[in-house]
Amino acid sequence: MAETLLGTNISAGYASCCFDRFQALVDAQRGEADPTWLQEELEVELPQDRPRVGHEVTDFLLIAIRDLLARRPELRIILMSATMQHETFQKYFEGCAEVQIHGRVHPVEAIYLEDLAPKLHKLGYVEHLGPGFAAGGYGYGSWDNKGNEKSFKYQVLVGQTHHPDHLCGYGANAWEPLEGRRKDEGLFLHDVLQQTKGVLYDLPIIEALLDVLQQEPKEVNGRTNGGILIFLPGWDDIDRLLKRLTKVLPRGQFRILPLHSQIRLEQQKEVFQVPPQGVRKIVLSTNIAETAITIDDIDTVIDCGRAKETSYDAFLRVPTLNTSWISKASASQRRGRAGRTKPGVCYHLYCRRRLAMLDEHRPPEMLRSALEDVCLHAKLVMTRTGQQDSLLDFLGSAPDPPEEGAEWRAAAARDRCSHLRGGFGAHGAQVAAQPQRSHSSRGTSLLLAAAASIG
Repeated sequence: MAETLLGTNISAGYASCCFDRFQALVDAQRGEADPTWLQEELEVELPQDRPRVGHEVTDFLLIAIRDLLARRPELRIILMSATMQHETFQKYFEGCAEVQIHGRVHPVEAIYLEDLAPKLHKLGYVEHLGPGFAAGGYGYGSWDNKGNEKSFKYQVLVGQTHHPDHLCGYGANAWEPLEGRRKDEGLFLHDVLQQTKGVLYDLPIIEALLDVLQQEPKEVNGRTNGGILIFLPGWDDIDRLLKRLTKVLPRGQFRILPLHSQIRLEQQKEVFQVPPQGVRKIVLSTNIAETAITIDDIDTVIDCGRAKETSYDAFLRVPTLNTSWISKASASQRRGRAGRTKPGVCYHLYCRRRLAMLDEHRPPEMLRSALEDVCLHAKLVMTRTGQQDSLLDFLGSAPDPPEEGAEWRAAAARDRCSHLRGGFGAHGAQVAAQPQRSHSSRGTSLLLAAAASIG
């Protein structure tokens, strides 16, 4: 979802755009902007969890907007989001009013894994459910007592990976009715595999579910079945599932379309096209389809419950890109994709017990990034826009600032005393553009040497 500033598109995913818009807001705050540039209404649409695709862009914009509001009290600011952390923004913008619009246009039925797995089992998709459900009833553990979880993981991931039954040696038990204690343990063990191997063991379940859906009537109550939107963490998962589905689904009945930033623009536009009569569209997407786009003819969503997320390993001092569980806010957004134009259904490939464990909202990227990296990008914005505040004061004015601990202050001190002394400059901008945690290492040294004409 883009952010709209007086008809000008501000994408939270591009840091370069942030600097221009931030500069415009700072100029307006100082009274230097053209009065016709800033009218009486400023509208900012925020996706759920305030994603930081472009680092801390959204936070920097909010800082500028709040500062502008102090000088322009007549300005009307509208913050919009389907799953906004409204308490945070009510505290940040003191005295703001809150307007809630309840309900969706069309109802969406939510089906979780404890409902779906027994149905697939009865239909004969035992092997598709994987070794987690096959091992249910062996007494490996439960949600409250992990038990022999390690023994199960060893047999599945190491000991019996290539067992002839394709269920890691649990094939003899797999056909037992999936109910009661066996179902509960199967849900737990499948969750263990989800945390260990991402969506690897979910892909066969998706394949089985699509096989069931293709057997449904093409029309229900005179209404043609709509498209299917499948949420996956990243491109590798999309490509893996695309190859699987291309082999097993009837070519003439389904049109399978990947949606990712890596594919060409022409391919991305295909997801919005209505397929021919009798052909059902399947869109394989990352979380970009949660809020950034709306595909009108979607009435079925399959949610794997995972997404790629950047974080910072303080021990190794390196950034990481992990497959993590989504938040409840994201789950709600994904479910809502199925009810845009007509009633829909959402299949969550995780159980209600896992749903209850999810965070309400994911932490802001500013709190998940290396503090040195946050300081660098903040300093770059401050330098380009002529901000004279201290770095600590600037970051402290964000909606969710870093904690004022020793590490933050040490990072800020190193930031001020090294390559930022005397201005940021072109080489400082290059440093900020480097991947996280390369700033204080060899890459920074080379840039500083270039700045000093050494070598």
